[in-house]
Amino acid sequence: MSYSSDFLQFVIGGTITSAGSVEEWQVGMKVPVGPGLNISDNDSTLFLSDAQADATTWWNALRAYYHSTTALSFVRVNHIGTDGLYRNKAKSYRQDFFPLGGTAGGTPLPSEVAMVATFMTANARGLASKGRIYLPAPSALALGGDGRVGSNFSDPVRTATAQLVSNVGNLPFTDAVVGAGDVSVMSRVGLGAANKVTGIRTDNLWDTQRRRGNRFAGVVSVTTPLP
Repeated sequence: MSYSSDFLQFVIGGTITSAGSVEEWQVGMKVPVGPGLNISDNDSTLFLSDAQADATTWWNALRAYYHSTTALSFVRVNHIGTDGLYRNKAKSYRQDFFPLGGTAGGTPLPSEVAMVATFMTANARGLASKGRIYLPAPSALALGGDGRVGSNFSDPVRTATAQLVSNVGNLPFTDAVVGAGDVSVMSRVGLGAANKVTGIRTDNLWDTQRRRGNRFAGVVSVTTPLP
């Protein structure tokens, strides 16, 4: 199994502080590229500066729903081969900057709660037809009256994420790369497949990122016997 082409992996992320622990959150986007690409140190600076500007625009559209304990603080970009491995295994291009915390008051939702944004393509089903990213948990301000995702939050998420995907796919330096495409959903099943992201969809259900339990184990209760 392999990807159908090399790609640039853009990642934006930051930190969540809860229960005395600090963990990272991140979301990623893939931009297919042609063969022969070789990102230099100078190139990476241009990539990262553009990516930081776009990530900040996205975060500023949403940070009013996030508690100050959740922050945007880094961007990464790396050239990934069809085997899913870094082309330049000796380097990971990352740019850290002053954390931009949320501005919402109130209580943040538990850190394992996530808001899902689905990447839609022109394909209704099949390989690489849809993708998804998990946004970090917002503040209780984003709860609807029924406890689900409030439209006051899901609507801005759709709008801001659509703009982010469009901006990353049209970064000035990205467009200069020979063979570069747009942000795409990419599958490595079989011969691989890639489809351009054409829109963003959300719903009113919260999701969870239980894989964080691999790093932060929950406190398991004692077993209460049946009466």
